Amino acid sequence: MPGHRPVAVNRSRAGLVRLGLVVAMIAVPQALNAQVPRDKPGEGVGAPEQGQADVSGAGRKDLPRQKPETPQRSEPAPEVSRSDALSACLAALSDLGARVRPLEAREAPGDCGMTEPVALSAVGGMRISPEAELSCRTALAFATFAATKLFPMAEETLSSPVAAVRVAGAYECRGRNRQSGAQLSEHAFGRAIDVRGLVLENGARWDVRPLEAGDDDAGARFQRALRAAACGPFTTVLGPGADAYHDDHLHFDTKPRRSPYCR
Repeated sequence: MPGHRPVAVNRSRAGLVRLGLVVAMIAVPQALNAQVPRDKPGEGVGAPEQGQADVSGAGRKDLPRQKPETPQRSEPAPEVSRSDALSACLAALSDLGARVRPLEAREAPGDCGMTEPVALSAVGGMRISPEAELSCRTALAFATFAATKLFPMAEETLSSPVAAVRVAGAYECRGRNRQSGAQLSEHAFGRAIDVRGLVLENGARWDVRPLEAGDDDAGARFQRALRAAACGPFTTVLGPGADAYHDDHLHFDTKPRRSPYCR
C-alpha cells in the first residue's frame, strides 16, 4: 500500500534516537565519575557511612574535632562576703520594699559597735529621714513595724499617707540619756531608733509630744495607739512621760529581754 514503507522507516528512526539517548544518559555519569579523584587512604575526614567498613588502614589517625566557640562573658564583680544571717536579713528587708545598704562594721572605743550594720533610708517608698544606721536585725524590726503598723495606722487616724519618718537618733556610741559614766545605750550597738515625728503626703506634720489626760485629737490618739502597738515588736518602748529625756520622741529598741519594757 502506498505510504506503508515510510511509516516503518520513521518508527525505526525514532527507536534509534531513543536508544541513543539512553546510551548517552549512561555514558555521561560514568565519564564524570572517571574525572573525580578518589580520596587516598587516610585522607577522609568523615566516618564510614552506615553499612560500610572502614578500609582506610590500621594506621589511620582521625583529625581532632574542634570544640564550638563559646561566647565570651564578662565575669560579675565579686560580692562582699556576708554571713547567712545578714543575707537572710537583707532579703527580708527587700521583700518589705525597704531601701537599705550594707555598711562596713562599726567599731568604737569600749564595747560600742555593730558587726552587721545597714543604712535604712526608705520603707515602701516612704523616706526614713535622715537615714538610720542600725543593726540589720533592728532595721528589719523597724521596717516590719512601719509597714504593718505605723503607716496603716497613720493613714487611718491622721487621714493621709506617710511621706517620711523623722528620725531623732540611731547608732551612736554613747551612754544612756547621753549621761557621762552611764551604762551604754542600746544606740551604742545599733539596736535602737528614736522617732521624732512624721511628714504626711498632704503636707501636714505630726510630732511626738507630752499628752494630757483629756487630749483626744487625732494626733494624740495616733501617738497612744502607736506606742501601744510598738510594745512587743520592740523590747523597749519609751516616750513622753517615761522621763524628761523622752518628751519629744519615741524610743524603740531590740535589747534582749525576757519581756518587753514599755513606759
